[in-house]
This record gives sequence, structure tokens and C-alpha cells, in this order.
Amino acid sequence: MKSPALSNLANRMILASALLITIGCGWAPKQHHHRVGAAPPVVTPPPAATPAPGSTPPPFPAKDKKFLDNAAGIFAYERAMGSIARQYGNSEEARNLGSLMETEMALAEENLKALAVSTKQPLDPRVGWGHGDPQRLASQRGADFDRKFYEEVKFSGSDGYRLFDHAFREVVTGGIKDFAKNWYPILRNYPREAIKLETQLEKKRK
Repeated sequence: MKSPALSNLANRMILASALLITIGCGWAPKQHHHRVGAAPPVVTPPPAATPAPGSTPPPFPAKDKKFLDNAAGIFAYERAMGSIARQYGNSEEARNLGSLMETEMALAEENLKALAVSTKQPLDPRVGWGHGDPQRLASQRGADFDRKFYEEVKFSGSDGYRLFDHAFREVVTGGIKDFAKNWYPILRNYPREAIKLETQLEKKRK
């Protein structure tokens, strides 16, 4: 006579064997476990479309080219004024504004060069941008230097940021629009700061 314990043990072994066979054959549903914090799977983007061999690329928009050239002239002029003010400014305020303009416009020129390379457009800075010759500022001394510096920043900076404002509406290329959007508030700040410092200078002279 078999022991009930042995009989139960045999039945459990038979059930366990059947379950293992079922899982091995793929009948039981599989469960996927995602580790918390694990990086999602990498999805490879489709390759970018390339122009057909022998095809002619569309012409670069004339308004975009004009904006790039104007921006090159604006940046160079504002940087030159800033450099002179940093060296010859009579007050700390004028020297600080000049140093800021020189640093920011140097960076703007580097970004513009990279944009020109990406669009395959050589830069041709507009000759005669601005209302005067930045080098003439170097001949001024004292409060006269600061006054003339602020005056030039007011006018040239205002024209510069107006041109950038037009870029939002006229420029076609998305990358150039983004570029204008990034640098527009920088240029807009210079004449505002010059007006404020000019007002402070006039108060001191009274």
C-alpha cells in the first residue's frame, strides 16, 4: 500500500514537469520586464534625402543673402566701437559697455561665419554701415568721448536691430530666422543702455 505523502509528491512532480514543458513550447504568455531608469531603445532615424545626381539646387534667397551680409557689417562695426570704448572710455560705465559689445559681437561674428559655411554663402559685409567712423572716437577724450560713443551706439544700434526685426518677416531660411531671433535682443539692448548712460552723463554735467 502506497503512502499518501508519496502519492502527493508524485502528483506534484508530474504537474511541475507539465508546466515546464508548456513554457518551453511557448504556450504560456511571455512577460517583459522594464528596469526602472533604463534608457529607452535607440531608434535610428531614416537617412536624409539627398538630391538626385546632376540635379541643380534651388537658388539661395536674395533676401537671406542680403541679411547675412548686413549682419556681418553690423557685427563688425559694433565690435569695433566696443573695442575703442573699452580702451578710451572716460568713465567705467562707458568702458564696461564697450567691453560687453566687443565680447558679444565677436561671438556673434563667429556664429555668423558658421552659419555662412552651413548655407554655403560667402559673407560680403556692407561697406559704410553705421553713421560714422569708429576710429574717430579714439581722438576724443574725457566726457566728450563718452557722449559721442553713446550717441553713435544709439543710432547704429537702432538701425541694426531694426534690420534684424525685418528678418523675422522677410528671411526664408529657418536657420537664419533662428539666428536673427537669438541676436536681436542683444543688439536691441545696446541703444537702450546708451540712452540710459547718456542721461546719467548729462545729469553729472549740470
